[in-house]
Amino acid sequence: MIRKKQNSGITSIGVITIIVVAVLTVFLLVKILPAIVEYGVIDKLANQVSKDNYGQAKSTQAVRNSFDNYLSVNGVDHRTITSDDIEIERLPDKEGVLIKFAYEKKIFIGDSVYLGILFSGETDQD
Repeated sequence: MIRKKQNSGITSIGVITIIVVAVLTVFLLVKILPAIVEYGVIDKLANQVSKDNYGQAKSTQAVRNSFDNYLSVNGVDHRTITSDDIEIERLPDKEGVLIKFAYEKKIFIGDSVYLGILFSGETDQD
């Protein structure tokens, strides 16, 4: 009786499938990563504006102007977020402000396909 040798390993279709999945994953990461980095910058700037206005009785318009200045200095695209997209609340027991923001980022994937990501955040309440 002749024993058949069992095949082990991966087929060429399996290799192609793995390569396609890896390429698509890298493609999406390359498209999404700048938006995530930009969110980190915006979050950091909002916290900085909040800290800069701690202990000062500035108007909400002055806080908005400060936010816009920080955005322009740090190179954040004005189409992504502006001071009109933030909510400013005075903290009653503290002398600071709480800044909340939310915006949608549309990322072009190809042809007529976009990926929409909703980013939101608020400043730390230290």
